[in-house]
Amino acid sequence: MQGAGHGVVTVRFETRGSGPGSARTFPVDTGDISNASPLDSLDWPDYIGQLSVEGSAGASAPTVDDVGDR
Repeated sequence: MQGAGHGVVTVRFETRGSGPGSARTFPVDTGDISNASPLDSLDWPDYIGQLSVEGSAGASAPTVDDVGDR
């Protein structure tokens, strides 16, 4: 949901992978929309796949010695 007020609700249709999506405005009492889990919009397979690619390319910083006690 993008916003609500004055008897209407605006919904954006997008996922992490799709980027900005279209928006539609509905009356608050419409049967055309229902609650959803925001976690479902995260495109987990694409996200995890990208982490795997970055991890195999050495995207993480190298480890260093702890010099705090020297």
